[in-house]
Amino acid sequence: LRTRHHSADGRPVYLLHNPKAAGTSLKSLLGVTQPSTLHIGARDAFSRKAWREGCIVVAIRHPVARFLSGYRFHVTGPYKGALFRRHGAALKALSPIAYLEFIQQYPEYLGPQTRWALYPDTAKPRADIVLRVEDAPRWPAQLREAGIEIEDDRLAHQNRSGAPDQECLTDEVIDAVASVYAEDFEAFGY
Repeated sequence: LRTRHHSADGRPVYLLHNPKAAGTSLKSLLGVTQPSTLHIGARDAFSRKAWREGCIVVAIRHPVARFLSGYRFHVTGPYKGALFRRHGAALKALSPIAYLEFIQQYPEYLGPQTRWALYPDTAKPRADIVLRVEDAPRWPAQLREAGIEIEDDRLAHQNRSGAPDQECLTDEVIDAVASVYAEDFEAFGY
């Protein structure tokens, strides 16, 4: 998404919406008013020239917390979107391990976060601004430090699903998430 009013050092600012990583809240902070959200990865969203010339902003989240948020959203929450329409009640019956196996066939919903933050370009392999959900209170300052002026420092926690059900967070689930998202742990130092 191109942010309407922002530039950083004369470059247009683009927001890549990484699913289950506070993208809607970041969109609001940046004043993006487009109602629809696309979870298009960097490689699909940008030509090499546009990637290099833009100021790319993306938020990331600890892989286990992000997975739990996805599980709560898609499986245990009231979600009735495209995945539900395609798979019906079977989606709502998935265990955490079964959901992890299931969601891998839909990388646009919960694929590795490197899909949004990294680009196959040696000159600029990483988004310009990679914000961590764990540091969300500092996002306004981080954006300003990067030269992006925002109108309001208040970060609206939109689409927050509440505290994930910790009961499903077994050692088996943590190990499986760590295995599936190993590249995120390595790329982002989690």
